[in-house]
Amino acid sequence: MSIGAATGVAFAFVGLDTNLGLLAIVVFFTGVAMGVWNVPNNSSILGSVPQNRLGVVGAFTNLTRAIGTVVGQAVAAAVVVGAMVARDLDVPLNEIADTNGASEAFMAGWRIGFLIVVALSVVGLSMALLIGAPIRQEARPTRR
Repeated sequence: MSIGAATGVAFAFVGLDTNLGLLAIVVFFTGVAMGVWNVPNNSSILGSVPQNRLGVVGAFTNLTRAIGTVVGQAVAAAVVVGAMVARDLDVPLNEIADTNGASEAFMAGWRIGFLIVVALSVVGLSMALLIGAPIRQEARPTRR
């Protein structure tokens, strides 16, 4: 999660003239951060529930991941559009490069969006550190 927060900071300071090689390195470390966080986190979650509940909890974690993705994209788009509208720009995305001031407004929204990502990453990391590793529950026999 800390690597994810660090790459969020890096993305927040991407500019129109950022070197593509540097950007590729940041994208690489974003993927590393997701892999290093998601697998142990999912294992920890599934390891804390009885075996007879693994299907339900697995489905729930997939649902929350999908909702997080959809809501995250919607919030990011709203932040970018909000930054553009705040500067009196109502421009289709395919015309940003051709419209005076639109690129800067887009990048301002981009920066705010990634600073939100950093804040949420720090909150997630803090919660994970406070909660700690769960103890696996033993499966209880079900009544028939």
